[in-house]
Amino acid sequence: MLFERISYLDGAICQKFQSIRIGNRLDRFLRFYTRIGDGYVWLIIMAYILFFRADLWTSVLFKILFIGTISVAIYVFIKNTIKRPRPFSKHAGIKASLPALDNYSFPSGHVMNNLAISGILVWTFPWLTISIFLIPISWGILRVYYGVHYVSDVLAGIILGLFCFQGGNYLYLILFS
Repeated sequence: MLFERISYLDGAICQKFQSIRIGNRLDRFLRFYTRIGDGYVWLIIMAYILFFRADLWTSVLFKILFIGTISVAIYVFIKNTIKRPRPFSKHAGIKASLPALDNYSFPSGHVMNNLAISGILVWTFPWLTISIFLIPISWGILRVYYGVHYVSDVLAGIILGLFCFQGGNYLYLILFS
């Protein structure tokens, strides 16, 4: 019963988001910006660290790989256990305006995995905390707007991403320090 109410509310919120109209230029930019969350941003960040902060390369790379692996493993397990259909496949009034990377919606991997890895950058570059955490959350909000996620998927992605960072970082410190 509770899940049905959440699902109904999620569908209504998605439809409300999709009723918002933005200009074509802004839409093109936001689609590009959201696709950066597919993982491309980490290549840019790792290249920056390699060329401009080589002293951090080993520790940051291993943390990204370690925490990223934990986050992706938990994400895949939850996604394939819950198997929640994406909004566009369940609600006639919602259309996908971005390609979905897989069939299921819960949790948002863009938010979860990017927040888990973002935690490493916050740990390394604390002055970037607000912007680094807001970027994956903004990707999640845009993925609701583009019809591929529900708000609850994004909220779960935030909670799970922070959990994966904290838990993964704790394990990393125990195992490798």
